[in-house]
Amino acid sequence: DFVMKGAMYLTENLPIQYKLSSFTKKNLECIEDHWDETKDAIANSIKLVSRYGFTDKNLVARLVLLPIAQYLRGKNKGYLTSSNLKDVEDQNNIQKWIIMMLLKGVLGSSTDNKLNSMRPVVKLATDYFPYVELSKELKIEMTFNDMEIENMLNYSYGTKYSYLILSLLYQGRDKKYNEDHIYPQNEFKIKNLRAKGYDDVTIEKYQACYNSILNLELLDDSENKSKNAKPFDLWLKDRDANFKERHHIPEMNDYSLDYFLDFIKKRKALLTKQIKEFILQ
Repeated sequence: DFVMKGAMYLTENLPIQYKLSSFTKKNLECIEDHWDETKDAIANSIKLVSRYGFTDKNLVARLVLLPIAQYLRGKNKGYLTSSNLKDVEDQNNIQKWIIMMLLKGVLGSSTDNKLNSMRPVVKLATDYFPYVELSKELKIEMTFNDMEIENMLNYSYGTKYSYLILSLLYQGRDKKYNEDHIYPQNEFKIKNLRAKGYDDVTIEKYQACYNSILNLELLDDSENKSKNAKPFDLWLKDRDANFKERHHIPEMNDYSLDYFLDFIKKRKALLTKQIKEFILQ
């Protein structure tokens, strides 16, 4: 379905409605004539976004790829591997635009109308991906309000939006990362918390937030394997000087499990500030 929708979208002057009447003999011949170009454009869009860790699981609306494929169709073959600063910034803005579109659920309804309105906007773009023009056309505020941020920070580990939300905090990364609990999830098993002497009220509070975005970070494979289930206060001692800034870790005198709720409160303030500052350059 996605490929056929892409073929309709990327072949000029064809309707993009996915219905039987769209697939006339004339239209199918036109799709076939442009197939090599269409296939390359879709493949290149997937190559680009997979670089940022987008997968079939977290790319919750695949159709967001079609305006990107349309844009890439007009770029030279070296664009995807270019180290030119302008190209790198352009690709980073594509990443940010995808995150914004998916988290705001832009393609959740009236999709054909929105794709139709985007097609002429992207067609005019040559030097940069037209995220400003697209947001105006779709009437989307390219920032997050307080309620949106509050909802995002409540998402749990491994859900379809969790990687997208964490990607807001790790902009410009160009390889795959793993979602990781900052304070290891094993520590929050009820039997383990009780063994440490925590009362039921405290256990309930710990259980309510240990699996949320507030206790998650993105680590590469080697970091993730080396961390394993090591208590955070011990793991932190061996990290480099920039670790806290890189992972939005608040300054505290003690990072032991006893101060977990203080950590959550302070990190929430840091993440809220970071997401509010999320902008497209």
